[in-house]
Amino acid sequence: MKYTHIRRARKAECIQWAGDNTDKILDSLESNGFRGELFRDYIQIYKDKTYCNTLRKTDWIVKQENGEVKFWNDETMQSKYEPIETYEM
Repeated sequence: MKYTHIRRARKAECIQWAGDNTDKILDSLESNGFRGELFRDYIQIYKDKTYCNTLRKTDWIVKQENGEVKFWNDETMQSKYEPIETYEM
């Protein structure tokens, strides 16, 4: 049998790096157990002193309901989530 599926609705805490909010991004990484190292146009992300990802402007930090943190580009983020509430961090 073949089925069509739709993703269950999930909420996530998300912050996008816009370039002018670098301090908030670095704070968000630190509060989730990561360390960010800022370079000219990207942030290298480390977990337990080991490189794990690179964040570029317009990329997102997404903390899912289960507490897992993901790093997504804008295209992936827009395909998975739509904003329901906006607030200042």
